[in-house]
Amino acid sequence: MAKFSILLASCMLAVYTTLLHFLPLHSHLPLHVQQGKHLVAENYLYENNQKLDVVIVGSSMAERLEESMLKPSVLNLAISGDRSTTGLSLLKLNGKYPKVLLIEVNILTRQEDTLFLNSYQSSLVQNLKQTLPFLQERNQLLTRTLNGIHAIHPLVKKKPIVSSAVLSSVQNNHLALQNDTSQFKMIRQNVNELRDMVSEFSNKGIKIILFRMPLEKQTQQILDKSKRVQFEREQLTNKLLNLPNVRMIPDDIVHEYHTTDGVHLIADDAQYFADYLLKNTTLQ
Repeated sequence: MAKFSILLASCMLAVYTTLLHFLPLHSHLPLHVQQGKHLVAENYLYENNQKLDVVIVGSSMAERLEESMLKPSVLNLAISGDRSTTGLSLLKLNGKYPKVLLIEVNILTRQEDTLFLNSYQSSLVQNLKQTLPFLQERNQLLTRTLNGIHAIHPLVKKKPIVSSAVLSSVQNNHLALQNDTSQFKMIRQNVNELRDMVSEFSNKGIKIILFRMPLEKQTQQILDKSKRVQFEREQLTNKLLNLPNVRMIPDDIVHEYHTTDGVHLIADDAQYFADYLLKNTTLQ
């Protein structure tokens, strides 16, 4: 009985693995935030074989620049719940470098998810995942089923503009923290780590372009007066913008941007900013 069960399970896995090669994953709708990180990483490490001109790295703010908004030669490696250095670490693991790196620098007060990155360090595990695709997060049966349904009938609708009450609450939180200096040590450490990684890519001849994702005008004006944000900008200017092949795209102060929650752009404005970003990205 035990042998039969093992044989049956092996046959089912073999059939499922074969089907995975013929059933493309049309969307990447995660079941939870942590799985969302793995979907982004796996799509890049195991699926994306095309030559890339531009790679975007960043947090959930830059993650709003969806694949459909970008050119085919542009890949978004921004990861929700994380920061830009995580995407840079995945690039180093892959060893295939683009001509240009677009690095979002809104989030400089977050610890790197080392547990997530460590799960991609073992060459044995990576070889197994490539040989046996059913081990990958994106190929879990529930995830495949959910994404299959989503491709036919979208399960996630376009999010509306944030309510005035929520936006006011977000802005009040920023106001309350305007003079907060408690995170300066972490900011300094994170910028130092980013500088070291940027320097490594810059030395390979890769063009590095820093950018900030936009917010509502009033929210941005509050942040501009924040000691934390001012310190972040000083650190970036002093430690990154003096490196070769590194520059920063100026903030777009013309367009009136809107968010769904005080942080993340609505779809139409994400498309507008994607166009603005690529327009200011030169490959020469």
